[in-house]
Amino acid sequence: MGLVVPKMDEVRVGLIGVGERGIGFVHHFSRIEGARITAICDTDTLVLARAEKAINEYGRDKPAYFSKGDHAYRDLLNRDDVDIVVIATPWAWHHPMAKEAMLAGKHAFVEVPMAGTIEELWDLVDTAELTQRNCMMMENVCYGRDELMVLNMVRQGL
Repeated sequence: MGLVVPKMDEVRVGLIGVGERGIGFVHHFSRIEGARITAICDTDTLVLARAEKAINEYGRDKPAYFSKGDHAYRDLLNRDDVDIVVIATPWAWHHPMAKEAMLAGKHAFVEVPMAGTIEELWDLVDTAELTQRNCMMMENVCYGRDELMVLNMVRQGL
């Protein structure tokens, strides 16, 4: 693609889904210098309140919060103060949210699985190329100590 994204002095983060998996991103981004959570969306007001409590405990600036209905995330996507969107929602929402994020000019980082079909995956590739926005599936188990050890053993023929 030849995609080169200009350097960002501050990465402004929008989080969609802060339940069991997503709350970890509140903690991670709250501790990263140069990152600022500017907007959070979840349809469950209890987990949204938990995220708000965590933000307050870190002493970070208050982000905008969205929770009214299944498509409240679109209000987050329409904001000018969001550079990247992290999607940690139920699987069926991953593809449409990632596509809409890129079409809204945001980089999309999506929990697994990123999509349910090959056609949806190609749709995300096409959208990334069209919008010149990154779209990344966040699969961290590939990089754990045990996984890398096994990969190294396989490469050595053991």
